[in-house]
Amino acid sequence: MNRLVEITKDDIKNGLPGHCHACPGVIAIQKAFPEISGISLCSKDISYCLKDGTYMPIVNTPKCLRFFMYGFDNHSAEAEPLAFFLDLPITRPET
Repeated sequence: MNRLVEITKDDIKNGLPGHCHACPGVIAIQKAFPEISGISLCSKDISYCLKDGTYMPIVNTPKCLRFFMYGFDNHSAEAEPLAFFLDLPITRPET
């Protein structure tokens, strides 16, 4: 499902630099996709689970988010809010 993800000033303030489970990007993704959990955000990909524990396919990290992460991790005081669309599957894959 394609949704708007908005990294706000509060997300930047509360996020942890270099932390793949508590950075501003994870906070914002969790707000946009409340039906998922266990989000791990790396420079190359995003992994996550459904609330029932089902592991979902890994998706590529959008380029704009990679640039944000680099800037936040290296100069967190200068990070600016960011909005982007992210397409994450949120239903159990067919087996």
